[in-house]
Amino acid sequence: MKIIRKLMPMIIIAVIIVVVDLLTKVWAERALAAGPIVLIPGVLEFSFLRNFGAAFGSLQGARFFFLIITAVFMAAVLYVTIKMPSDRNTEPYTSVWLSWQGVQ
Repeated sequence: MKIIRKLMPMIIIAVIIVVVDLLTKVWAERALAAGPIVLIPGVLEFSFLRNFGAAFGSLQGARFFFLIITAVFMAAVLYVTIKMPSDRNTEPYTSVWLSWQGVQ
């Protein structure tokens, strides 16, 4: 029960970040399907692009590899969070759980 109480704020933050991430992706796909949105001509333009790999399209088609890496990283984040001392300092928890969001 103590572990659940310790993890609950971070789980709530993680769920909120995942939901916001998914909603922005849905919005981008719908809003940019017709074409790019130009905010500042010649300077800032949003267009829709799908990336099926990692950074800059590397490792395309390696979905199983990414699933394994994600599972290992999430297990490590949970382990570190459980082993952290229970004090009022939330910065370590926040940084660890925000890195969790970067994996997804």
